[in-house]
Amino acid sequence: MNRISCPGDDDALAQYFKNLFKEALFLHDLQNDTLDLFGLELVEPVDEFVDDSRIHSDFPQLPTSMIERQNGTENDIVTLLTTFADAETARQIGTQLIDSQLAACVNVFPAVESIYRWQGETQIEAEAVAMIKTTRGRLEELEAWLQTHHPYEVPEILILIPEAGSARYFQWVRESVAGMDETALDNAGS
Repeated sequence: MNRISCPGDDDALAQYFKNLFKEALFLHDLQNDTLDLFGLELVEPVDEFVDDSRIHSDFPQLPTSMIERQNGTENDIVTLLTTFADAETARQIGTQLIDSQLAACVNVFPAVESIYRWQGETQIEAEAVAMIKTTRGRLEELEAWLQTHHPYEVPEILILIPEAGSARYFQWVRESVAGMDETALDNAGS
């Protein structure tokens, strides 16, 4: 077999890595033998990775169950962005949304600067941004509540719809706005 020689090409270095790889496989096999002796098992993805590496295949893919793709249903998770004059008002409104189970989580970013035109004048104001997580099915009710209770005459309401996210987090959001007092994840200590 003809091999193209490259600057710094070193058969000793190639041999070093080959030996290192063999040692890693030996240690893996030794570890498995020891675990078998005590009746224990390794986590399956680790075994799959090592077995794959023996035949030089690609790294194993992450389980698809960790990430959930949204599909346009009422159960989809949405994020509503709105602004308030100050962080305290955002906290008060956010707490009411959580207590009423219209939102699962409200993040308050207490210090942003907004530049906008209002009644013909350019305004520069300090504001707080609230990022509100809920489901598409609760969105209409959430918007109506905000239109009634928001202190601004024309509240900013922007809806962001993630393409995908953590399946466990999505489930927690759904349970949190479903009208139950405690979710299964709350009870699990998450």
